[in-house]
Amino acid sequence: MTGKERVRPRPLMEFMDGTMVDDPQSQYTTACCSLMGLHHADQGIPCQDNSGCYSGRDYSIVVVSDGHSDHHCFRSDIGSTIAVATTLEALRSKFDDGGLRSFLDDAQCDSEGQMDVLWKEILIAWKMRVKEYDNSHPVTDDE
Repeated sequence: MTGKERVRPRPLMEFMDGTMVDDPQSQYTTACCSLMGLHHADQGIPCQDNSGCYSGRDYSIVVVSDGHSDHHCFRSDIGSTIAVATTLEALRSKFDDGGLRSFLDDAQCDSEGQMDVLWKEILIAWKMRVKEYDNSHPVTDDE
């Protein structure tokens, strides 16, 4: 690239996953997408942000992960993708065990911090998955 050309982000529809597996009995329809910013496009940096969504029977979840946008964090796009998948899985598991209302009621009544426990579980699972990814995809000279 000579610097005169300007790479444009792809159209919105190219980012729509289309593989959402919402609960067929859900009363909600949920959609989300992540778009590459012009700076990333101009610099040839992948979109480091990610989002995911799911509609359950009595709830919808939207998860957003903002990447680092720092050249030192060259796998930020992977970490962001793993963060979204891990968080969606954890939230779906909690909500599906007894429904959203039950989870929120338990979280509000729990003096030990039910939400803190959930976030710690998500962080531990995310770190484990990032480590698994790094072990199976060693850093290359190109990175």
